[in-house]
Amino acid sequence: TEGTFQIRIPEGTTVEALKALKSLLLEHPGAQKVLLIFEGAKGKEIKLPFGIGWNELLTRQVHELLHKSSI
Repeated sequence: TEGTFQIRIPEGTTVEALKALKSLLLEHPGAQKVLLIFEGAKGKEIKLPFGIGWNELLTRQVHELLHKSSI
C-alpha cells in the first residue's frame, strides 16, 4: 500500500517558500497523498488536496527548498 508522505515544515519557513513548495509538488502529479506538518505550530497538519509522484529527486528538491528558506 502506498502511504502518505509527510513533509515537515521548519519553523520560520516563509510564505514564498511554501508557495514554491506547492508549485514544486504540483510539477510531480501522482497518486501518493501528502501531509504537511508544521513544526513549532503545535504540530499543525494539513493534508494536501492533490496527490504527487514521489521520487528521490523531488525529495532532494523539497529538502533544499525548506532548509534554505528557514535560515
